[in-house]
Amino acid sequence: MILSKYNIVVITICVITILFMFPLLANAQPSTQSVDTISLTQSPLFPELNEPVDVSVISRIININNKQTVWRVNGDVVASGVGIREITVNTTNRDNTIRVDYNVTVYGRNVQRTLEIKPTDVNLIWEAKESFVPPFYKGKALHPGWGSVKITALSHIYREDGRMYSPNELLYTWEYNGLVHGSDSGRGRDSFVINTVPRRGNAVRVQIETINGSIVADKSIRLPITDPDVLLYSHNQLTGPFVNQAVNGSYSLSTNEEIELIAYPYFFLVSDSTDPSLSYDWSMNNDTLEPTDRDNIVRLRRQPGVRGQAQIDVDITDNTRIFPSTSAKVNIAF
Repeated sequence: MILSKYNIVVITICVITILFMFPLLANAQPSTQSVDTISLTQSPLFPELNEPVDVSVISRIININNKQTVWRVNGDVVASGVGIREITVNTTNRDNTIRVDYNVTVYGRNVQRTLEIKPTDVNLIWEAKESFVPPFYKGKALHPGWGSVKITALSHIYREDGRMYSPNELLYTWEYNGLVHGSDSGRGRDSFVINTVPRRGNAVRVQIETINGSIVADKSIRLPITDPDVLLYSHNQLTGPFVNQAVNGSYSLSTNEEIELIAYPYFFLVSDSTDPSLSYDWSMNNDTLEPTDRDNIVRLRRQPGVRGQAQIDVDITDNTRIFPSTSAKVNIAF
């Protein structure tokens, strides 16, 4: 191809222009849009009380590794120097908001970014709704694996002005073993009931967000499984069972002519200790022992002039569930 003198002149001018402008472009000040790419992030997104939070600065365009930086937490300088990209702060109590300020000098221009960290306080409380415990039992009915469990989210989540959100102002999304239960989720749905099977690792998760769609908390809990149990107590026909003290190991009839023992099942899916689904097998020194008019009570009477020791055993079986037989025993000295 043959170039004319005119084309040669135009090309020469373009080359000179590029060579002249290149140093200016290389030293150009960052645009407002490039500065806007500087931002702060935190991990975790939903910190709990007394939890460390990593705060980092990122930018898609500007190299901030060689820039002078200053980090402040609640107004106090906690780090300063060249290229400090991350700090760690610790949340305290639910009433404190942590303010993190980041300052960086970019080509002589000061840029500040601010991040506010508000710890969330969400507790998941589970309740085994069908697990049986005897009257006046002060403890918690534990979960045997089967049956319905109610999980309630007790949350302390605050607005920027310090007021706490009520459950009706929050949206709850419930999951069980990774599956979202949409019909049990929604505004104000701060509790969730699930029918379980005895599988280790059963987990419930709730995600809480405000009405405007801002996620403010994410919490999960694993449901523990406890095997059913049986305890023996002394019983009086007039006053009832003495449930303040279980009969364990051995019991002496030296000062009593007779004793009644009552067996109470713990954490079975029944409504009463004499539920028809339960069968009681009593024995004394491996010989069958007949109960009273109630299957969970036996009466032992000392014979005059007889001394010795006997082992009392009771086995409880739930005939409607796949529970193993549960047993208890006590040695009676007479």
